[in-house]
Amino acid sequence: MAFSSHAFGTPNYALLMGVDDYTTYDPTGASNLRGAVADAHAWREVCLHHLKMKESRVKLLINPTREEVLEGLSWLSTKVQRSGSALVTWSGHGAGLASSTKTEEGLSLGLCP
Repeated sequence: MAFSSHAFGTPNYALLMGVDDYTTYDPTGASNLRGAVADAHAWREVCLHHLKMKESRVKLLINPTREEVLEGLSWLSTKVQRSGSALVTWSGHGAGLASSTKTEEGLSLGLCP
């Protein structure tokens, strides 16, 4: 995984999320992923070992619920100062819904926890 802190500066905090388990929404398991959780763990390694971030500044959420995602974003918003920066990653399903707003694709995009 290539990531250059020179282009963006080193983030002050990171919220890293990975979802493989979608059985809440699809009990058959057909929608489950293989690798999204591994991606989130890999990002954690980048943050800790490449970017030299303190462990207390990196939050890893594995198969989070909607509420846990919102709590993670709230945690991040209380930590990052006005001039600070943050890294947020999402490894999991996303969705595109028809949108009345003017976007290039005509879609509103969202995360699927």
